Amino acid sequence: MWKRRTTLPSARSWERTGSHITKVYDTAQTPCARMLARKYVSAETEQRFLATCAELDITNLLHEILVCQEQLNQIAKGGNLL
Repeated sequence: MWKRRTTLPSARSWERTGSHITKVYDTAQTPCARMLARKYVSAETEQRFLATCAELDITNLLHEILVCQEQLNQIAKGGNLL
């Protein structure tokens, strides 16, 4: 789940005025982009973080999950694995 949270954008925040709550939307940024935009992140940490983000491939992970689910369905039906 961590991998997905760092790669998907989120942009919602809340403003409260008394009992009234207003949703405020900003330009969507991934948590990775927000962290890298901070001034206190050292160059070494930034490079390591960029390397980690480059290794994460959401589409490949989703494909692997779908393949595993299909294999589990086959096992549950009593069939042989592909």
